[in-house]
Amino acid sequence: MSDTDTRGRDGDLIQRPAAQAPELTHAIDRARIVILWEQIWPRLVLFLGIAGGVLAVSWLGFWLYVPYWARMGGVFFVAVLLGLAAWPMFSIRRPTDAEALNRIDRNTGPDHRPATALADGLSDDRDPFAKALWEEHRARVLAATGRLKTGTPNPRMTHRDRYAIRALALLLIVPAYFLAGSERSQRLMTAFDWRAPPVPITYRVDAWVTPPPYTGRAPVILPTRRSGEAPAPRDAETFKVPAGSVVTLRVTGLSGVEVTPAGGVSAAEVPAASSSNTTSAAAAPTTSPPSSQLTASAGAGSAETKWTIAADGGLSLRAVGADPL
Repeated sequence: MSDTDTRGRDGDLIQRPAAQAPELTHAIDRARIVILWEQIWPRLVLFLGIAGGVLAVSWLGFWLYVPYWARMGGVFFVAVLLGLAAWPMFSIRRPTDAEALNRIDRNTGPDHRPATALADGLSDDRDPFAKALWEEHRARVLAATGRLKTGTPNPRMTHRDRYAIRALALLLIVPAYFLAGSERSQRLMTAFDWRAPPVPITYRVDAWVTPPPYTGRAPVILPTRRSGEAPAPRDAETFKVPAGSVVTLRVTGLSGVEVTPAGGVSAAEVPAASSSNTTSAAAAPTTSPPSSQLTASAGAGSAETKWTIAADGGLSLRAVGADPL
C-alpha cells in the first residue's frame, strides 16, 4: 500500500490516495467536519442554554432580591452547573477516515459503497496489468458515482430536546436585555457582592427654642426627627421666634454630627453640662464666623449643643452613614 494510508479507529487500513482521487480526499475532509460539528453542537447547546438562562435571570434583577449569603451559594451552584455542562465537550474526539467514508457512502448512494471502493487499494501493486485494471475500475466507479456527497450536519436535536427547551433561554434573554437597560453590568455583578448589608443606624434629633426671659413665653418644641423618616418640607421647618432666643439641639444615636449655622444664627456661650448618659458640646464664642461647623460626638449617648438667634437664619445637620437629617 502507498504511504498515504491511514489506520482507522477500528484497526482497518484505509487508503487515502490523494494523488489518484482528490475528490475523495476533499469529501473525507468535509465529512469529518460534518461529523465533528454533530458532536460539538448538542454539547454546546446545553452549555449555552444554561449560560443564557443565568444571564437572563441576572438581567431581570434576581440577585437584587436575594440576601448576600444566597448570592454566594447561587454563584457556586451556577459554576458547578456550567462545569458539568462543559464536561461533555472534553469527550469530543476527532472523526476517523472510516467514519468519514461511511458518512459519504450513506449520502452518496447505498449501492456499492462508492467512497469505500475508491479508498480501497491493491494488496500487491507490482503487477502493472493488475494496477492498470484497478485504476480503470476506480475511474469507472468515480464516473458512475458523480460528486461525492457528505450531507449537512444533523445533530438530531429534535430527539435530544423534544420540547425545544433550548429555545427558552433565547426567549428570556432577549426581553431581559432590553428591560435591564444600562443596568445590565451592574445587575450581573451584583451576584458577586457578598458583603453583608450595613446595620441600620437608629437615631433621634430633638430641638426646641427657648425665648428670652423678658418675653415670658414657654419654649417652642420643634418636630422630632427619627431614623427612617423623610425630611420635612422647607416651609414646615420655618418658625418665628423673638431675637435672642436659644435653639437647643439634642442628637441621640449618631456620632460625628455636623451642625452648620446660617444667617443670624450663631453659637451660644452656654456652660457645658454633664450627666451619666449625655455629653454637651460647648459651642464656639459668638464671634465665630456664621459659616463655621461644629462636630458633636454622640457615641452611645446623646450630644447637645445650643445656638443663639439674632436674626433670620437656619441650622442644617449632616451625619455620615445616616439618612438626611
